[in-house]
Amino acid sequence: MEYKILKEAILRVLQVYETEISMESKFDLDLGADSIDMMQMMQYIEKETEKKFRAVDLDKIVTVADAVRVMQEQME
Repeated sequence: MEYKILKEAILRVLQVYETEISMESKFDLDLGADSIDMMQMMQYIEKETEKKFRAVDLDKIVTVADAVRVMQEQME
């Protein structure tokens, strides 16, 4: 579930092709995301899940897998 919501956020905010997104994709190098994009994706995810996430050091979220892990930890 987390991956599906995150993938939708990536598609909407970064406007990349779905085929460019994998668990190994790096937000900055592979998907072209900057810190503003990361915040916009977080806001989208919060809206979709109706859950407020704790502050996260965005520098520690390098790959899509990192983001999924953080989402899973905070949605428990």
